[in-house]
Amino acid sequence: MKDAPHIVYACPRRVLRHRFRHAGEAFVEFDLPDERRHRLEIIEISTEGLCFAVDQDQPALRRGVTLNPVVIRVGETHIDGSLAIAHVTEEFSVGTICGAKFRPATVFDERKLAILIASLAG
Repeated sequence: MKDAPHIVYACPRRVLRHRFRHAGEAFVEFDLPDERRHRLEIIEISTEGLCFAVDQDQPALRRGVTLNPVVIRVGETHIDGSLAIAHVTEEFSVGTICGAKFRPATVFDERKLAILIASLAG
């Protein structure tokens, strides 16, 4: 029998997060030392970070790990940056959920993120 779900670290929400309306609408992509490209579904996004799902056959991530470079893809929009894993939550039905602080790579990427967030808010 699987252990009960638990939260490893709580992540306070200081800004409004936006959920995507359809599954498979947004992804975060990155490479790990295993030289595999990982593409994980984004569940929520905000100006400060994002929440994404990790399936069993995907990489195990720990709090404090920084992923650089990463790309956020939503439709035709792609935003370059880095992610610092803030929390990891394991749940029965969902698998693993990671919350991470996103840092845009450039001022241009920061603007694209602001435009994306504005489009989700409206």
